[in-house]
Amino acid sequence: MNRSGRCLCGAVSFDIQNAPPTFNVCHCDMCRRWTGARFYGYAVPKADLMLKGDAAIVERETSEWAARANCGTCGSPLWYRPLRDGADYVCLSTGLLDDTAGLALAHEFFVDCKATALDPTDETLALTTAQTIAKFAPADEGEPL
Repeated sequence: MNRSGRCLCGAVSFDIQNAPPTFNVCHCDMCRRWTGARFYGYAVPKADLMLKGDAAIVERETSEWAARANCGTCGSPLWYRPLRDGADYVCLSTGLLDDTAGLALAHEFFVDCKATALDPTDETLALTTAQTIAKFAPADEGEPL
């Protein structure tokens, strides 16, 4: 299966060949601060990833053993990448994918750091796309991008 995706502004986009069927979740403090919650990572071999928009990518070493990348134009988190020798993959932000149908959660990391206060509850107000647009979008505009 192939998948595609992009950042919020579209400056960085990608195509994935032989896309894996699973994703992972990381609850570590660094991922929480980077994404605002937990990081949903989609581990893709570098050989199967075709990137477009290299000029917009900003990658930084964020620890002794990992680097994280963002779009330099819109700030979207792009990927987490291990720095160890032989690491031949990146963990793309699953939220960048155009379609997540069929993906299954494989692993959760740093579960002892999980911020359970960020989990929705049954008492949470849950609005559909149409309800959210009706509540927040200006009356003369259509669906936001």
